Amino acid sequence: MAIFSQKKQLLLWIFSSCLLCVTSGKISNDFRSKAVNLGGWLVTEGWIKPSLFDGIVNNDFLDGNPLQFKSVANGKYVSAKSGGGTTLAADQTIVSDRELFRLWRINETTFNFRVFNDRFVGIANAGKQTQVVAVSKTPGEFETFEIVRKPGDSSLVRIKAANGFFIQVNKENVVTADYAGYTTRWTKDDPSVFIVTINGTAHGEYQVTNGYGPEKAPKVMREHWNTFIVEDDFKFIAENGLNAVRIPVGWWIASDPTPPLPYVGGSLKALDNAFLWSQKYGLKVIIDLHAAPGSQNGYEHSSSRDGSLEWGKTDETLQKSVAVIDFLTARYVKNPSFFAIELINEPRAPMVPLETLIKYYKAGYKAVRKQSSKVYVMLSNRLGATDPTELLPLARGLKGSVIDYHSYVLFSTDFKNMTVPQILDFIRTNRSAELNLINKANGPLTFVGEWTAEWEYKGGTKKDYMRFVKTQLKVYKQATMGWAYWTLKNGRVLDPNSGIKAVNLGGWLVTEGWIKPTLFDGIVNKDFLDGTALQFKSVTTGKYLCAEQGGGSIIVANRTSASGWETFRQFVGVDSNGNGIVAVSITPGNSDTFEIVRDSSDKNRVRIKASNGYYLQAKTEEVVTADSQGSNGWGDDDPSVFVMKTTGRLEGEFQVTNGYGPQAAPQVMTV
Repeated sequence: MAIFSQKKQLLLWIFSSCLLCVTSGKISNDFRSKAVNLGGWLVTEGWIKPSLFDGIVNNDFLDGNPLQFKSVANGKYVSAKSGGGTTLAADQTIVSDRELFRLWRINETTFNFRVFNDRFVGIANAGKQTQVVAVSKTPGEFETFEIVRKPGDSSLVRIKAANGFFIQVNKENVVTADYAGYTTRWTKDDPSVFIVTINGTAHGEYQVTNGYGPEKAPKVMREHWNTFIVEDDFKFIAENGLNAVRIPVGWWIASDPTPPLPYVGGSLKALDNAFLWSQKYGLKVIIDLHAAPGSQNGYEHSSSRDGSLEWGKTDETLQKSVAVIDFLTARYVKNPSFFAIELINEPRAPMVPLETLIKYYKAGYKAVRKQSSKVYVMLSNRLGATDPTELLPLARGLKGSVIDYHSYVLFSTDFKNMTVPQILDFIRTNRSAELNLINKANGPLTFVGEWTAEWEYKGGTKKDYMRFVKTQLKVYKQATMGWAYWTLKNGRVLDPNSGIKAVNLGGWLVTEGWIKPTLFDGIVNKDFLDGTALQFKSVTTGKYLCAEQGGGSIIVANRTSASGWETFRQFVGVDSNGNGIVAVSITPGNSDTFEIVRDSSDKNRVRIKASNGYYLQAKTEEVVTADSQGSNGWGDDDPSVFVMKTTGRLEGEFQVTNGYGPQAAPQVMTV
């Protein structure tokens, strides 16, 4: 699912590097896939072909786009109190998740708004007022709103409720739906006018089909399927040293030609063509269930409507997925190009529990084996899982199974600070070691199902990119089933004959730390900037501090490996009923404020001082308290000492200005 792809010249070089190892196309014990993904074809990823969305009216108001509304009258943001479950108010000066409203698009002007805790905004009578609330779990008539944009300035909007009145902010900052003014001059004193800010975009299959609607979407999508990938592409692939294609598909393909709305029919015919062309040019096909019912990772490339992850939460989503696998296997089992089927792509940890995934993998494997004993069954590792070998116990018992391992030098700030030699060394050591962990004797086959020729390093030369690709290819030879490059085409690459010659002035008026890292050099403790994710490992228990259930309960020190629950960005505080440490506060106060004291000789060893004047200590694996007086030493027998690790950081405008503080920041930023 990577969001980058190199230009065709580089892709041709990758292909040509494989010419010396073309196979006959027959599946045998020594067959290794040298494949390319056909991303963005049968499952939409907007970054691959942005123009696909150009014809949508109000294409910045697509499903899942998070909006902020700021009252022009009082200058404050509309907020769902407690993240939802009660009323709305316009009383916030800064934006958090409670001030974000995710769209569910009904048509080009009519929408539902979903808030932080998945409740929908609606109207409810409260005495003489019609209050705006966020209490409903499912949207209905009273959760439906029309957004009216100002002609000539689309950032100014009015919101019309189902009762025919406009939303306004009253003198008490309460949001009500009782403004009767049907016209406005859009002045700054109008309580029904809001400034709308779009705080992110989603561009997946759900967004494009629902954006065009049932009348236009079928024509748009069929034109895309018929032109984006064509027979000549398969000929090109086969002639340039590759022997397979990995084709992402969505769950709705099994309902073709009449899939549930907003999806449209026609992708199955395109997949039929892919098999015909693959057979003609001697290529193998790997079908990849890229988008499962309800979305398995919450990303646009799994067709999430609004960033929610619902797959696996009900047996129905698992059963639907198995039915899709059964359908596809039965349809293509007699085609000699049908090589493998991937049961699901990149399920996301910890939201998809391992036990749920294993349950599904067993059922999906059984569905394939009911049709064929020869087709390989691929099992994708979970995104965000800390153990790359977690599927080995399952896969060892499934004959003909393959573990799919995705490898990107992207999506992590760790890579931004590396030089080219360091990145290449990381691939040779870290990625090689992870593959070796999975490549167990008498275990399943392994497959690098996605990798790419893009990285976080900026300013790389053509020679650097060639070294980068060559190093990856050398390492991925360890994968016993081979690899698949992501991806064949990228519609964002400009036509080389285009007359456009432009440059972005990035990092000037809005800070981006990677552009000018030295801007942060003068900040004391610059590794402790806002948003930095930290992990703390007790030196006495040897285990990580963890927020049980991810927050809302106590802090313990009983985890041997770190996940999202061991990374601290939520609000931790001292229990008001004692000295226990909890993570329950929605907003931070005095009891949720801590001082980090570093060992002068090892800055990764720290003590954490609570607001009661005492230090945190791990008394046992299950008990973390704030009642240690500390000591002069930093030994491994001191329960108040922790080894700290930074797992991610942000380097934006907020970080640099808050890092320097109100005294120094103005001088730094204006120099």
